[in-house]
Amino acid sequence: PPIKRLKEDNEQTNLMDLPDEILSMIITHLDLPSRLKFRVNRRLDRIELATKNQIDELIFKGTDDSFCVIVKELNGLESIDVDDQEMEDLEEGLKRIAMNTNCNTIDFNTIRDVDKDCFELIRLVTSISAQSIKIYPNSMNSVDQAINRLRPSFDLLDYNFILSICENSKKVDVEFECDSLCVQEWIQIRQKMLSREISLTYLDVFIDETIASSILFA
Repeated sequence: PPIKRLKEDNEQTNLMDLPDEILSMIITHLDLPSRLKFRVNRRLDRIELATKNQIDELIFKGTDDSFCVIVKELNGLESIDVDDQEMEDLEEGLKRIAMNTNCNTIDFNTIRDVDKDCFELIRLVTSISAQSIKIYPNSMNSVDQAINRLRPSFDLLDYNFILSICENSKKVDVEFECDSLCVQEWIQIRQKMLSREISLTYLDVFIDETIASSILFA
């Protein structure tokens, strides 16, 4: 419902009568789903977009046919279930979130096989600025990790994708085998880290031992 207050002459003032500065202050106290609803009005949409947002954690849990999105606000918890019919809305929402939102942690727990649709969703998620980003398959348990078996590959991952993640985060952890990049591309990313050309300070990926050795001794 619209926020209302009484004027001295007892006339009611609705939300749209408030100045932009007050509306911006109100928006800063709203959770992420509520902020996204402001897109229905052009003026509110403009104000919301200009108002920076900070959230604690975005958690994406994917199965074969659906995604569960959990938004952890700095002061609480909001859970959103997304099915196939809502996936298009989710993608549009992620594009919008990336425009003005900073996140402490993004945790993307996806299905074992990363197809093109899932990759596009990962790409949108990782376009959001975050201190830490982790992408891993939800079917992988601690035993798999310990002995490095049954680790799925991420064939769609390329240099531009890795670089875009590194530009938006300080810590990146990808629990997939990333064998689609050549030695020179990994060296370029390492050099960008060392020269502080990008904000990334920690990168954990699984690559071939030969490639890893070439990077270290380059």
